[in-house]
Amino acid sequence: MVLVVEGERDVATAESLGFRATCNPGGSGKWRREFAPHFRGKSVVVIPDNDEPGLVHATQVVSSLSPVALGIQLVKLPAEFKDLTEWVAAGGSNKELDELIRTAQPLKPALASASHLPEAVNAEDLMAMDLPEPKPLIQDLLYPGVTLLIGRPKVGKSWLALLLALSMVTERALAGHFRVHIPGRVLYLALEESKARTKARIKRLMPTPGDEWGCPLT
Repeated sequence: MVLVVEGERDVATAESLGFRATCNPGGSGKWRREFAPHFRGKSVVVIPDNDEPGLVHATQVVSSLSPVALGIQLVKLPAEFKDLTEWVAAGGSNKELDELIRTAQPLKPALASASHLPEAVNAEDLMAMDLPEPKPLIQDLLYPGVTLLIGRPKVGKSWLALLLALSMVTERALAGHFRVHIPGRVLYLALEESKARTKARIKRLMPTPGDEWGCPLT
């Protein structure tokens, strides 16, 4: 976590409380966009001076850092204090500042908090787990999760993807052999072909007139 304050005096004050802090040269209104990359992936807490120029400056900082920072919070000190240094001189402590930061509303929610990260498991614990065999959606071909169809151009990847989709919605064995275990609806994104081409491909793969689809094909 990095505190962005206004002026070297407040930087020194924040560091005296045990926080990492920085400011831009020149004071209020002198923030430059080239500062932003230095904050990439960091949690940032902006503590502005309690005056109109300070709040305008804080807005500039937040706007500049939003695209790169992990998360941003804006901490407003009690109105009777001009800045962080005055607040600390009046008795503000590390614990109190930490509480202000903790309760400040995030302006940009953290992109990767602990609750969003996948659970880390070491090999010993993994080998001791009783894990059920994954159930295929389509026998030997398609399982829950991410499946990538990779191959040289023009070898039939798009045709196979469409055939998988049709099998899922109609519950018909793919190529008459690979049985559908868990049918369902399909969202088919044909981003590189026209509607007419997709329709023609479906007709070639399912040529029987009046076919009843098991589920809608979107």
